[in-house]
Amino acid sequence: MKTAHLFLSIFALSQLFTACSSDDDNSQQQEETIQLDPVITAAKITYLGIPEDPNLGVVKSIYTTTINDNKKQLMIREFFRDDISYGITTQEIYEFNASGTVAVFSREEVNGQIVREYFYDNQLRLVGASLGSETPHRYFRFPHISENIIYFEEISLPYNDPNTEVRRRYIMEFDENDNIIKAGKDFDFDGNMDSINSFQYDNNNNLISGQMASGETFSVAYSSIIDTEQYLQDKTFGKKMNRILCGEWFGGTSTHYFNDGAQSFNVTLEESQQNTFETLSNNFYFKKIKSEVTNSNLEETYTFEYTFQ
Repeated sequence: MKTAHLFLSIFALSQLFTACSSDDDNSQQQEETIQLDPVITAAKITYLGIPEDPNLGVVKSIYTTTINDNKKQLMIREFFRDDISYGITTQEIYEFNASGTVAVFSREEVNGQIVREYFYDNQLRLVGASLGSETPHRYFRFPHISENIIYFEEISLPYNDPNTEVRRRYIMEFDENDNIIKAGKDFDFDGNMDSINSFQYDNNNNLISGQMASGETFSVAYSSIIDTEQYLQDKTFGKKMNRILCGEWFGGTSTHYFNDGAQSFNVTLEESQQNTFETLSNNFYFKKIKSEVTNSNLEETYTFEYTFQ
């Protein structure tokens, strides 16, 4: 095992958002990492909030996620104040179909519980979704026009209701690695992108640059550290499904979503410089520490830990 705490380099100064390794290096890394099939059995996030005022209590939350077959199952939270536990609550629940696809994802939030339901065709392709609490109040449909063209539609009724109407639509074009290479909004519902955002990837399927329809561009550089959390997300939901569900971001107008790598295989160079990572010999990180001062009187530290078999 090794500890990686990377500091600002000449690459970040001269080409902050461009690929920092050569094509040969990328090819070698892809050859090494594509064969990896690690088994992750558990994940834990520890949040620690330390106020500058010693009269205020230290707060801590521990989020523990069980994992089976590299898919998230259940997250629970235990809350502490001054090391006194105030109980355990369920935070996230993942329910799966017999085929291994996610059927329901639910999460506790400040304003109550949200529930997402997902629906598939007989080819196990994502075709519909609903978002709500006990009664879904937002509906989505994902028509597969071809192998590489898929729509993201927000609709008025459930995806299989013949009376449903399309409220807005984004069109996504995928490459052979299930990366979105083009996306845009279809304002008049004629099956054509009325504004086109284009995206480029490296050999590790990292999103390295994009050209938005507005003319705005972005580019992102990456470290050699593999993003363990993103790996789990893709294993849990499926890579293509994860991208489909983000269709409105890829087809939108803002680049903010892409500045942190947007579902890429490796940790960005910027993130590797800002946080502390401990990695395995295969470059997956098993520990990540992120600290920040969010306001004048509270220092917050997040520690992410993963258990590998």
